[in-house]
Amino acid sequence: MSPTIDNNFLASLGLGSIPEEEKKRMLLDIAENLMAKVGLRVEAQLNEDQLQAYDQLLENSDASAIQQWLQTNVPDYQRIVSEEIDKLREEIKPQVPGILQQIVGAS
Repeated sequence: MSPTIDNNFLASLGLGSIPEEEKKRMLLDIAENLMAKVGLRVEAQLNEDQLQAYDQLLENSDASAIQQWLQTNVPDYQRIVSEEIDKLREEIKPQVPGILQQIVGAS
């Protein structure tokens, strides 16, 4: 099972006790960042025809079709996602004290 961006992810970073609204905002920001990074790595592996097909799927915004296409055309997709989640975790870890201080200071 690959890691996911959820409350458990935040808790693993020491951010499990932040207010729910902050959690939602952070999870959305992290997920968007993850999608962008994964997208760049996926696109780098595709040939021109695959890239056009992938772009068309993205325009149609059918998450199920996109997921199925990625599983078929990018065999190491899950590994890419896992690696990028691990990278994000490492990027966020040093920022946790400042994040917590900012949230406490805003309360």
